[in-house]
Amino acid sequence: MANKLIFMKNVLGVEEPLINTARGIHYVDGITKSFGAMDTAMNKKVRDIFISFTNYFEILTRRPYILFALNILILSAQILILKKPQREKLLILLSTMAYYGAFLINAQAHEFRYFAPAFFILFILFISMIIEIIEQIISGKRNAGINKVIKLIK
Repeated sequence: MANKLIFMKNVLGVEEPLINTARGIHYVDGITKSFGAMDTAMNKKVRDIFISFTNYFEILTRRPYILFALNILILSAQILILKKPQREKLLILLSTMAYYGAFLINAQAHEFRYFAPAFFILFILFISMIIEIIEQIISGKRNAGINKVIKLIK
């Protein structure tokens, strides 16, 4: 059981980050080329940009528990600020947790490529919730200013 907990921590990136993002997103090798695959300049450029991005945002890409926690915190804040249920966002968050949670069951490999599908969805959800909160704060200030002007006119 102790070993299982160690593997689960590794899968969540708790003690050490996930194994680098370049693993599983490699260049076309000789064997693959023998089957007709080819590595184009565009493939290389996209791969390099992706690997640079994931390395730059390592705290989010290689530490899954942090992105999950941030999404939970932002979703909670959004529910409090907007004062309305966020069922769709909760469903998305729970779906990604269930998907990545399945890797905790077998907990064999702790590589980014297994977290990648959940990462992309969580990252988009995170950014969209932050934008929505900022819009709400800005429109709230705008509405407060408009209300003051209306009171002054009356």
